[in-house]
Amino acid sequence: MKLELGTVQFGLDYGVNNVSGRISDIEARNIIDYAYENSILTLDTAMAYGQSEEVLGNLDVSKFKVISKIGAVGPENVKSTVENMIQSSTERLRVNKLYGLLLHRPDDLHSLYGNELYETLWKLKKEGLIEKIGVSIYTPDELDLIVNKYEIDIVQVPFNVLDQRLVVQGWLDRLSQNKIEIHVRSVFMQGLLLMNHQSRPDKFKKWSNEWNLWNNWLNRENLTALQGCLAYIKQFNQIDQIIVGVDNLNQLKAINEAFVKSYDHINFNGLPHVRDEELLNPSKWSNL
Repeated sequence: MKLELGTVQFGLDYGVNNVSGRISDIEARNIIDYAYENSILTLDTAMAYGQSEEVLGNLDVSKFKVISKIGAVGPENVKSTVENMIQSSTERLRVNKLYGLLLHRPDDLHSLYGNELYETLWKLKKEGLIEKIGVSIYTPDELDLIVNKYEIDIVQVPFNVLDQRLVVQGWLDRLSQNKIEIHVRSVFMQGLLLMNHQSRPDKFKKWSNEWNLWNNWLNRENLTALQGCLAYIKQFNQIDQIIVGVDNLNQLKAINEAFVKSYDHINFNGLPHVRDEELLNPSKWSNL
């Protein structure tokens, strides 16, 4: 299990806990340099992440494994559209190939042109432009239709102390047994899990019982919120990569220092388990 650097903040003002806006180019270089020096060698980006790919391209990320994502493709000219998207992406990143290419809209695989889309990705993988193909999903419920029909290499999925669906539904074991890389994101829920009661936006206080259980567990185990988030994830050996996004270099240093700690003594009983999609899916937060 390794840390993977999420770079959406390199291109966008992103995150409910982000008070500093998009990362400056100088800070981005400092973060990339620190990541390389500390063996954080996989980068997660996307064509939808504003200037993220261009920023990374200017920093020379040829020594990293770069994963990017494409959005909706549409039914017309599927092959040429995908090929042009990936060519543009590699040109912005200034790399010869992508370690991973994920579908930001995996529903496209269920469309009338789903097979053509998959065959195009498979062809690009065979040609060496992509090393691995996969999907980025919002909920594990999306996996059945995909894994049963298509051979994929990577799944990127939300997973954290509140969102335990990967475990409850048995997907950690199933994906691992199928030799599919598991990359988990939202491990801090965009910073919500790291906030105290006073700083957490009012619209999230309807889940005050869950936040209290979370804080009580941290106090019982004598952990910081950052340590607690990472300790929970680290107990699952099936996970390959933990994607972490940061607003500055100090945050990445703190995350890395917490990640390398041993948490063998932790008792994970007593953690809240949330099923409410309103909280678990950040795309729904704007409607709260």
